[in-house]
Amino acid sequence: MLLDLLAKNHHRIVTYEEVEHHIWYDDYMSMDALRALVRTLRQKLQGQYIENVSGLGYRLKTLQ
Repeated sequence: MLLDLLAKNHHRIVTYEEVEHHIWYDDYMSMDALRALVRTLRQKLQGQYIENVSGLGYRLKTLQ
């Protein structure tokens, strides 16, 4: 679900609140849970394709 959200919004930063709404449907999400989800996805992708934008959210890195 997270990869789908990031891919559909590859042109911009996806905020923490958007992730919370999309994945947890507005239930409380701890930052630890979000970090664990991102870490797991990064491992599955076998690379650093997900960029953390400090204080804002996440985005997919542009491949060149």
